[in-house]
Amino acid sequence: MKHVSMLWVILFALLCIQNVGAQTTSQFTIQDESFEMPAFRGSINYVTQGDELKAPAQIANAIAHKQLEELHIYVATKPGAMVFNNIALTAETVDLFAKDLASWKQNIRQRVVVHGEFVFDGEEGQALKQRLEAITGLQFIAQQ
Repeated sequence: MKHVSMLWVILFALLCIQNVGAQTTSQFTIQDESFEMPAFRGSINYVTQGDELKAPAQIANAIAHKQLEELHIYVATKPGAMVFNNIALTAETVDLFAKDLASWKQNIRQRVVVHGEFVFDGEEGQALKQRLEAITGLQFIAQQ
């Protein structure tokens, strides 16, 4: 009987250790500093800035130690591009940031929502979406 009780204590301790530092959140919102936000009724959790660290790395750092259902990104977009203050993320440039983008999967369970309805339109948009999904293993959707 003592062995069974001790086993439960050890199992519980291991589960607690695994979850230390992880915050579970349903969604997390990122806004690029150069993006003029339309009327928005939520809260912004992090603002990417035009410093030395490129936007994908800033986002990776912002979501580290969190467990998110989905990540919402408000950034200027055009078909085939997410235009941050310090980079344009396109199908041609996305591989330059693959390491930071791939790390997002550790913290996001479902998907990334890019608020720019035309970002994945056309051949360029579909190419960007496919590269992002291949690198991160996450679903990317566009939403206004």
